[in-house]
Amino acid sequence: MDKTINERFIKLSSRLPFPENIQLGDDLTLTVKGQNYILNCVKSEDYDKQDGTFDRVFVLKHLGE
Repeated sequence: MDKTINERFIKLSSRLPFPENIQLGDDLTLTVKGQNYILNCVKSEDYDKQDGTFDRVFVLKHLGE
């Protein structure tokens, strides 16, 4: 007997370059294959590159969770 899939999920765990700053609480729309998802910026993390620069990573959470 075939089982029915209830829901399918995609977990994002990589970093993408983004050309501008995002403020905490900002909502962003992510489009995957024509489907839109609203994500909220919940945290920003800074990573020291030890050369006088740093990388900033914006942590986004899907509002449907």
